Parts: sequence; structure tokens; C-alpha cells
Amino acid sequence: MAAGRPSSRRSGRPQRTARPRLLTLSIVLAFFPYLALPLGENSNLPASSLVGALWLALAVGPKIRIDGFVAALVAVALVNPGLVALFVPDADAAVAARSAATFIAWLVPAVVVSTAVRRGHDGELAVGAAVGVAASAVLVLIQHVFIIGGTLPFLGLYELPGYASVRAVEEQVLLYVKRPFGWYPEPSFMAGTLILGMVIVALAGQAITRRMMVVALVLGAAALVVSQSGVVVVGAVPVAMVLVARLRPAHRTLGFLVLLPAALVAGIVTLTARGRFDNYSWGDRAGASIVSLRHMAGELATMLVGVGRGGMSELFSARAVDLGDMAFVAYPTGVYSVTTRWIAEVGLPMGILTVGLLLVALWRGIADRHGSWVASWLTFLWFVVATLAIGYDSGAVLWLFAGLAGWRRGGETVEGAPRRQHQ
Repeated sequence: MAAGRPSSRRSGRPQRTARPRLLTLSIVLAFFPYLALPLGENSNLPASSLVGALWLALAVGPKIRIDGFVAALVAVALVNPGLVALFVPDADAAVAARSAATFIAWLVPAVVVSTAVRRGHDGELAVGAAVGVAASAVLVLIQHVFIIGGTLPFLGLYELPGYASVRAVEEQVLLYVKRPFGWYPEPSFMAGTLILGMVIVALAGQAITRRMMVVALVLGAAALVVSQSGVVVVGAVPVAMVLVARLRPAHRTLGFLVLLPAALVAGIVTLTARGRFDNYSWGDRAGASIVSLRHMAGELATMLVGVGRGGMSELFSARAVDLGDMAFVAYPTGVYSVTTRWIAEVGLPMGILTVGLLLVALWRGIADRHGSWVASWLTFLWFVVATLAIGYDSGAVLWLFAGLAGWRRGGETVEGAPRRQHQ
């Protein structure tokens, strides 16, 4: 090394050999679930996981550190097929084994973000999230205009194993749902993804230009409003509280007086609009979770080890789940909740333990960087999105957001460089 040129390790700057553009690309791709490789007839491997794994290999290599909650999720997913084969003979252990392998691949974004924030790459994270939110929101708004006009464009872009065919429900979307969903399988998946992405932009926004941050947040908010998703009802206030907390102290009172009423109005308008039309799907979503947990708890064996990864989809497809006294518009096609499915498929003890570990890790990571107030709101938001909005385990931004747990050990850039102080 030439004299007078300090290394990135000594200066405390993030190493530029970490291929920052590759990292940014992996974050952007997380907002486009249809950019994926088909795996058989019922699953896929997101491009964000592939690019993220490549970035990890080039930037970190064998020195990669895995957060405890990720290790716990992987361990349970690997052990579950064997337990199911031993104690639940009616379950398909082969399906559980295949599902475990794809689930581990879907967790890659969590490792990518955790590694990135520990190594000081907040800028790449913020740029990727801002571009992903803005681009996704533009597609939502364009689609909204087409749906108002009575057409659903670009149907050929919605064919991918692991996601329901949009072409098959075109008439239902235009006559019944009447809500845009962008390049996602359905509106709640889109809304849950965008609201988490907007929070990432707000948290790491100091690493990008103010114009980029504002454009991403405004476009994202517009897409959420037209989506009429229940995510807006539950998530608007937490997002407003985070934005207020991120303002300068002198501006927080004004921000509170403006943002909190705006969030409340957005939630009330959405709730009123959804209750007025025949696209009220919240009862079906909650009901599917209830009957799934009830089925899991119906026998001691399944309560302890679950029905096996991928088992709930198989059971619903065979109409083997007793709906009891629950009322549904139509028989559920699956569990519309990532957390509920996980608990039902791996059993009550391990399911609750691993979800609890994730929530604690996420809270501690965000609290270490942004304080316990912000951490509490955002941990609640993640749980709501994972439980009530996103029903696909392949939802990359869900795991990407969980990777913010890396902030707890983050702040150091690379191998002993000093921590960055955040106000």
C-alpha cells in the first residue's frame, strides 16, 4: 500500500471491495417477487436470494456471521422433516424436506441485510429500498388506472410456480377485488412489502439524498392508499411515529401534529372504504389462521412437531382442514400468514420459540441504533405484516427487514473499525 493512503479498516470507512452495487441490486430485487427461478411446480427461488448470496460470497466469504434467530429458523426447518416422519405418519416428510430447503434460501435477505448494516453499508440499503419502493409504487399506480378502466394489463408477467395465477382470477379482480397489487400476487402482499420498505427508507434515509427519500415515501404512501389494504389501518400509525422520531427535535411537535392525524385519517378512510364494498377479505384471512392452528392443536403429535413444512398447503388443497363454525366466502386455498403457517407446520413449542427469538432480536437491533420507542413500533409492525398481510414465505422484504437485527452488533464498519454514532 502506498504511503499516506490509509486503509478502509484503519479509517473506519466501509470497504469498497464489498461490491456495493451488487448489494444494492439484491435489495432492489427483493421488491420484485416475480423475478425468480421456478423450482418445480409449486415453488421458486427469488433473484434477490441469488444475488444476495453472491454478494455474501464476494464481500464476506467464510467469515460470515449468522444471527441467532436465523440459525434457529434454519435448525428447526432442517430437523422438522425427521420429526414429522417419526411422529406424524400421515404427513408427507418428503414435502417437508423440500420445503425446508427452499425456506432456507428464502432467508438469505435477512443474512444479507444483517451483514450489510454491521459493515456500515447503510447507504446501499437505503438506495436499494428507495428504488424498490418507488418502482413498485409506480407499477401499482399505473395498474390502478388500468383497473379503473376495466382492464388488467401485463397478465403474462404473473405466471410463476409458488404464486396463484392472476390470469385465472382476472374477472374476479376486475369485478370484485378492484384493487391494484403491482407486480405482486395480491394487494396485501404488496402493501406489506411497501410499508416495510418505506420504514427502511425512513430509518436509513440520512445515507441518501432528501429528494430520493421524499420521492420514495410519497410514491409508497400513494400506492398504499389506493391499495385499500388492511396494512394501512394497522400500520399507518407506527410509520407516522417512526417518522416523527426521526425528525430533528425542534420539528417533532409539528411533525406529530401533522403526521399522526394524517395516519389516523388514512386508516379510517381505508376501513370505511373496505367495509362499504364486497371485497372484505379480512374475515377469510383471520379465519384461515384460526382453523390452521386448531387443526395443528387437534392431536398431541401435530401440536408438538407440527404438520410438516408445506403441510398446510397440502391439507387445504385436499380440503382436509375442518372449518368448523367459521364462515368463509370460499374454502381457503392456504394460510394467509407467514407466522401462523410456521407455527402450524413446525409445532407450537418450536414455532413460538423461534418467532419470539426473531422479534426480540429485531427489537434489540433497532433499539441499539434508534431507541426503544422506534424499536417497539417497528417490531409490532413486522409482526402485523407477517401475521395479517403477507402469506408467502418467499416474501423477501419480510426477511430483509428482519435483518435489521444486525444493527445490535452493527455500527462497526469492518473488523474493529469504530462505531458510527446516530442521532
